[in-house]
Amino acid sequence: MLTTKVDNKTYHKSNKEIETREEKTPICESQNFIPPKSLTKQELVVWEELVKILKSVQGSYISDADVMTMEIYCKAKVEYDNACKRWDKNPTMYVQIATGGFDRDGEPKTALKLNPDYQMKRDFSNIMLKYLHELGISPTGRAKQGIQATKSKMQNDREELLEIFNRSDD
Repeated sequence: MLTTKVDNKTYHKSNKEIETREEKTPICESQNFIPPKSLTKQELVVWEELVKILKSVQGSYISDADVMTMEIYCKAKVEYDNACKRWDKNPTMYVQIATGGFDRDGEPKTALKLNPDYQMKRDFSNIMLKYLHELGISPTGRAKQGIQATKSKMQNDREELLEIFNRSDD
């Protein structure tokens, strides 16, 4: 029997609950994970790592229907890695840029700007986390799957109660 653990309580799902959940969950069974032709060599390496992880996750609903999500993650991961390499060479939060013109002393006017490599690291890190969540690989993504299972259980419980109260004892 399938069990779900929520708030340190174990809920046992009936065969009907399991069937209902399986019927309502759209599943694409194909897991060939053929990489898109647009991926670079670096992105293909990330792709292969990602496929290994996805195939090792038990009960994963990720399939070939999610190839575009996987592609975006791979591209973001490579860009993040490249930004990290550049950042390691110049790990300053801000860079000084010339703004054109000169001040009263004849010195070039400058301004501080957020280091573009730092900004790219931050932006691509956020993209990667979002897509790891979408793919159910991050802790938050896995927790979301658990919450959805709990909501499904609660919905099934409500449906069973409604059936009990609406039945006729003829």
